[in-house]
Amino acid sequence: MPSKKVAIFGSTGVNHGDDLMAILIARSLICQGCTVSVASMNPDKLANEFNDIRFFSSGKKNILGIIREVASADKVLIGGGTLIQNDFNAKLSPILIYICVVAVAARLLRKEVLFVSVGINELSWKNKLISRLLGKISGRVRDSVSVENARKNGIRVSGLSVCPDIGFLCSSGLIKLPSDISCNGYGVISLVGEKLDAGAMSALLDAAIEGLLKKKVSKIYLLCMDLRKSEEYALYQRFQDESGVEIFIENSLASTLSLIAGAKFCVAMRLHAAIISTSYSVPTVVVAREDKQRFLREIVGKDRYLEFGRADLGRALRLAIEGLNEGGCPQGLVDSYIDRAKISYGQLFANYG
Repeated sequence: MPSKKVAIFGSTGVNHGDDLMAILIARSLICQGCTVSVASMNPDKLANEFNDIRFFSSGKKNILGIIREVASADKVLIGGGTLIQNDFNAKLSPILIYICVVAVAARLLRKEVLFVSVGINELSWKNKLISRLLGKISGRVRDSVSVENARKNGIRVSGLSVCPDIGFLCSSGLIKLPSDISCNGYGVISLVGEKLDAGAMSALLDAAIEGLLKKKVSKIYLLCMDLRKSEEYALYQRFQDESGVEIFIENSLASTLSLIAGAKFCVAMRLHAAIISTSYSVPTVVVAREDKQRFLREIVGKDRYLEFGRADLGRALRLAIEGLNEGGCPQGLVDSYIDRAKISYGQLFANYG
């Protein structure tokens, strides 16, 4: 019997968190005997690292290619990441329009559409109108907030259930890491550029220099998970010049996982930096900036979960450095998230083989 062909549409090629989810979805399906293709803003980069997966362009210039991928697939998956959201700089959300085009094309071509590890934000009234094009959605969302926001947005749902983010499968062996991962006394900080200002960075700078001077930590890396030469990257470069803290920016997803997995601690503004670090039992301090990170409070504990504010980056780094001997998150709790993700996605993808 020929293998099922599955086309995956999300927001890959610009952010390691979104890439992580897409690769874990694709590899899970490959384990079930499926043939997989993945839409990406940077298909060549990902193809160089993951040659068992076929990547194609998700750019606007390839709209006919996208429709052909939908037409040739047996099933269409949309995920993961916060795909149903407003845009910071535009009245209409480009990513929402993109997945609506995919959903409409799939419906017209009579293809089954499933949403996987998707986040849903509350939309502006214009984006709510656009979201009607999604039709009735089913699959897995990553938190109860997304279910509530689907209701607020007027999106019709059918068989939509909550499951931990598929990123919790990062330590399951679906992505191979170098065998020499070990902690060399360094820490990792993962930030989000558009949320930062001079005051926040100054507080972080003071704490970083203090930790390095006292030799409580041998090195601190600023992990740039946004792969574009963006505002965030420019901010990191300025910070490096002032503090001696090193920037870690790699095109390899496996090297980013390795850096976090081998760290002595992680300070995470980015959701998937926190998911990776807790999955690998790395002591983690979360600086939350969005509702989607709220569940991490249960995992890291209330003392290591801070709402984003001007002085909180410095405080978060000091908490991470001072708590080095306290160990990581309660392993049983982290394992429960990993186990639930394995069971839920295992059952979901078993139907695709």
